[in-house]
Amino acid sequence: MTDDAAAYVDEARAAGRGRSIAERVHAMLGELNLRPARRLVALEASGAMLYAAVTLPFTPPAGPKVPDWVSLLGLALLLTMLALNLHTWRLVVTGGLTLHRSGPPVHHARRTRGRLRDEKRLRRAAVAYVVVSIALLPVPATWVTFSFSLTLSSACLAALTLAALVYTSASRTRSTGSGRTVPRRAAPDICSQRLDR
Repeated sequence: MTDDAAAYVDEARAAGRGRSIAERVHAMLGELNLRPARRLVALEASGAMLYAAVTLPFTPPAGPKVPDWVSLLGLALLLTMLALNLHTWRLVVTGGLTLHRSGPPVHHARRTRGRLRDEKRLRRAAVAYVVVSIALLPVPATWVTFSFSLTLSSACLAALTLAALVYTSASRTRSTGSGRTVPRRAAPDICSQRLDR
């Protein structure tokens, strides 16, 4: 480990002492430099993993039926995510929440493209949540294998989503220069090379 990396780890450990969990999560989200829609994706994936961790032990594939509280908890999670999605959609459309509090300035056209992508994704997700909620209501409690495999696949997809989110956010943070900067090579001077010939 280099001296810079060791110093960074020591700073992170010292900064984490004496802070609440909420402050640590807020600091982590600020370090990842997430837009509101990406924060929602992280929240959705975390909720799916928490739901799977709580319910999978109570719904083995060979069980007689899915407990009612598991179905109600799943429906409550879907409706909560729908409400959060609609709230975030409203924020993105009205521009009520800034993209970044710190970090490098973002060009206006790039910010607009990002907001349009976020708005389209949030619109599609809102429709998908409504369709999935309606489609899963008539599923009988005896379909234990279906419930188990749906929960397990959701947890796997959520884990992959969180890993991809952290990877892309960390690489974007490194490349944009916020936080720790990565030195870049200067571009070669093409004009002077042509004049020398």
